[in-house]
Amino acid sequence: MANLNDIATLQEYAKKARGIELAKFAEWSATDLLDIIQIALEDSNYHTFNKELTLLRNTKELESQMEYCRKML
Repeated sequence: MANLNDIATLQEYAKKARGIELAKFAEWSATDLLDIIQIALEDSNYHTFNKELTLLRNTKELESQMEYCRKML
């Protein structure tokens, strides 16, 4: 049976692996990565945080090209 430290290590490894997969999928585009993050956050009901992220994106010239993400204000 795995102990809690082993499980935490596996979860951290899995998160890092997923992050690398997403970066490759988005072809290392910050704009596309932020779109993916915002869609996931919206699905997780983090609406207020998403609005703040949209405002930040707009000030950093990382505006989304996706209508879905642009409407999160």
